[in-house]
Amino acid sequence: MAKFVLYKDRVVEQFNSLRELDVDIAYIEKANPLMVPILEENTRCEFNIDSLRNLKLVKDMSRVWYHSQLLSKEDLEIVLNLGIRKFVIEDLVDLNLLLNYVQDKDYQIDLMLRMKLKENTIFTGRYFVFGMDSDIVNSKIKELRENKKIRKLGIHFHRKSQNVSEWSLKEELKDSIEEEVLNLIDFIDIGGGLPTNYKNSRAEVLNTIFPKIKKLVEWLKQYNVRVMIEPGRYLSGPCVELEAEIKKVSGRDIVIDCSVYNSCMDTLIAPIKLIVKNELDKNGKSYVIKGCTPCSFDIFRYDVKLDNPRVGDKLVFINAGAYNFYTDFCNLDKVETIIV
Repeated sequence: MAKFVLYKDRVVEQFNSLRELDVDIAYIEKANPLMVPILEENTRCEFNIDSLRNLKLVKDMSRVWYHSQLLSKEDLEIVLNLGIRKFVIEDLVDLNLLLNYVQDKDYQIDLMLRMKLKENTIFTGRYFVFGMDSDIVNSKIKELRENKKIRKLGIHFHRKSQNVSEWSLKEELKDSIEEEVLNLIDFIDIGGGLPTNYKNSRAEVLNTIFPKIKKLVEWLKQYNVRVMIEPGRYLSGPCVELEAEIKKVSGRDIVIDCSVYNSCMDTLIAPIKLIVKNELDKNGKSYVIKGCTPCSFDIFRYDVKLDNPRVGDKLVFINAGAYNFYTDFCNLDKVETIIV
């Protein structure tokens, strides 16, 4: 049976690879929830949690940033009673709800306001850009800095996953955040977007991205502002392999014992193409790797060169750990994850 294999040592190694950036790190659990307990036990990572049901993933609530799209008074009561004191807020409705709730409490909170940044990708308009306009964020930061219920105050924004182009962060933030506001905040969370290596994208771009993040970090030091980053895909992707079995070879078509619908929905959504371990760059025959459903979209790779694959052989996809959620399409079973 097909299975995911999650390697603990790779999790720690991937986390440590970000040390050179001198940033705080928060893992966003939606990238792969199974990473959370490993990161909590073995690193100093904090966590961006989006709902009450996912709080069970974390033991130490002081490491949680609660970032819900559906904030309610009832949820706030539960979250605050658990000891969570850090919040990312998307809009003025939730901001007012939170401030009103904590105004008569005997504790302080840390707060980040999520700000929109213009996106210039070919997909602009396809996605909803979360957060508040920069003029609202600037105005609210000045107001909130006087609020005694707020301990630390910051600004949050987020690029799309696999961001390989929009990293002129210093220049964009100088255009979006007033200098007066920079002197009032404690941190800026630049979200995720650090890319992972797939067949249709290369992680070598990190050689240009890391210097730009370092440039941002150095610039913000003059304002005593720390930088936080949420590299969900970067942390989870390389730590997991998907092992499948070849069930049929017909001409150049290979059918394996799992589907993109129960192992790699990212193939359809992102879209990304997983690398096959030991695939050939040349001199091999070209194959299509097909999932086990009758759906014409159920394709892992349209063109991969392999050396004489046979029924019963194991086929291993690398960097398969990010967003490997499943659906119940065709009544598929969830692919098991083994942690080693």
